[in-house]
Amino acid sequence: GENRSDIVAVMNYETKTLTISLTKTGGTTNLEGNSTESIFKAFNSAENVVIEEGITGTGYNVFNGFEDLSSCSLPGSLTYIASGSFIDTSSLTMISYAGTEAGWNAINGSWASPTTASAGLTGKTIVCTDGSIPIA
Repeated sequence: GENRSDIVAVMNYETKTLTISLTKTGGTTNLEGNSTESIFKAFNSAENVVIEEGITGTGYNVFNGFEDLSSCSLPGSLTYIASGSFIDTSSLTMISYAGTEAGWNAINGSWASPTTASAGLTGKTIVCTDGSIPIA
């Protein structure tokens, strides 16, 4: 079973930054998803999202509808991004990924087809440690 207390989300309303991290090692490392709306929807005014190292995946629709979101930092530990993760994030133009282009392409290859479109990343740029990847 999953223990959601393994993951904590902290919203700083002054900086409009949502930081998601693990409270301990081991246990659940994927962010929960939902087929219709984000479990983080109470924080959808966030302009910045920081997912800290140790988180390995995003759930369905996790940031769906975060229309003010302009930047997102993804950890190098990420191995999976679920469909709908970044749907309706029209202000999001840049995503930083703390891994290499090869690492990003491995994540991209793990999605169901069509890959980037299903996650809502079309038109966005992924900035990796060794280069940038524009998503067409």
